[in-house]
Amino acid sequence: MTAMVCSADAATLLHQDLVHCRVDAARTPQLDRRVFRGYWRGLRAAGWRGQRRVVRAAYAIQLALVYGLHDLRPALDLALDEDGRVWEAQADRYGGCALPEVLERRAAVARFLLQLIAEA
Repeated sequence: MTAMVCSADAATLLHQDLVHCRVDAARTPQLDRRVFRGYWRGLRAAGWRGQRRVVRAAYAIQLALVYGLHDLRPALDLALDEDGRVWEAQADRYGGCALPEVLERRAAVARFLLQLIAEA
C-alpha cells in the first residue's frame, strides 16, 4: 500500500478494513498513520489550510465515538450469540474469519480507538 490521497472518508476507510478482516489488525497503528497522512495530503492539495491537530482530533473523535459506539451492539450480539444465529446471518461480512478472530479483532479495534481518543 502506498500513501495517497483518500477520496473516501478516512475514518470510514480505516474502520471498515479493520473490522471486516481486510487488513492485518496487528498493523493498525501503521495503517492509521498511512490513511491519515493521505487524507491530510488530500486536504492540503485541495487548498485547505487549517491546523493538522484539529483534523487529527476530528478524525479520532469520529472513529472513537461514531464507530466505537456503533460497533458496541454488533460486538455484544456476536459475543452473546449462544445459538449461532447472529453469526450465521453475518459471517459472510468478515471475509472468511472465524468468530473468535472477529471478536478478538473487534476488541483490538476498541483498544486502538481508546488510545486514539486519549491522544486527541
